[in-house]
Amino acid sequence: MEKCAYSVITMAPQILKLVKIGNSRGVRLPKELLAAVGDADRFTATIIDGVIRLAPNRGLIPRDQWGPLIDKILLEDGDDGDDFREWDVTLADGLDEL
Repeated sequence: MEKCAYSVITMAPQILKLVKIGNSRGVRLPKELLAAVGDADRFTATIIDGVIRLAPNRGLIPRDQWGPLIDKILLEDGDDGDDFREWDVTLADGLDEL
């Protein structure tokens, strides 16, 4: 039998309190919760159907920031004729939510 390359960690739902952080408000994440996602120091926040979802950002560049990055690469390396601006329509394809 082949071993799985992933693990599933489940935790009971936790109620977290909003706290004041300067002029903003934030949520303190318990260390057990952070340990379950690998002690990430950056998260990507999305709102889906009124639910805030935090996912560890492991150095990946969100799609909504691809355009400026592609423009920078084209300036540095030259334009080979491809037009990547059409990729903006892929923002609504739902693949980020998989």
